[in-house]
Amino acid sequence: MGWKTFKDRFCNSDYIVSVESSDICIGSPVNPTLIRVTPDGELRSALRIRGKKAFLAFLEQNLPELAAASQKEIVAAIAAEDTFGSNIKVYTYTGSDILEKSCEQTGWPNVTHDGELMSENTFSTDRSYIVELALRDAQSWAEHLVIEDRRLKEKLAKTHKDMNENKVRRKETANAIGRLRLERRGIQD
Repeated sequence: MGWKTFKDRFCNSDYIVSVESSDICIGSPVNPTLIRVTPDGELRSALRIRGKKAFLAFLEQNLPELAAASQKEIVAAIAAEDTFGSNIKVYTYTGSDILEKSCEQTGWPNVTHDGELMSENTFSTDRSYIVELALRDAQSWAEHLVIEDRRLKEKLAKTHKDMNENKVRRKETANAIGRLRLERRGIQD
């Protein structure tokens, strides 16, 4: 995917460009997904701008090259093969998988060659640091699961207690219904 080609062609340096769920995201340090561009070149606003006219005015003012581009030009840029000036190895993790990626420049708000926005606490050139982060994350998750198990067991115990109380109430209510039916029969006779 040519996210870098897209960025170089249509976006100024004030904006962060990254890839998320196969869409190109244009954003700021505060909100990295102000605008989403689909692989088909469709522009979608995540801004609280009412109407297409206001969105186009925003584009013309802030991203004039993108506003002037045709959908065909946008798709061509997205389909282009990106080239990178440098190839620095960085590491991150997903679950227990340690992933090796490449980037031109490390640190936030830079992006890996595959378009992932890097943050300081999840990417590093030091693999052992990322392994430690992944281990800490897994240990934290394990602790959370123990706490959640305890909470669910307490909830289950309360549910069983409530069910037993309901069973007693159902029996009492069935007896009351029987007495009331007998009484009703006595009144009707």
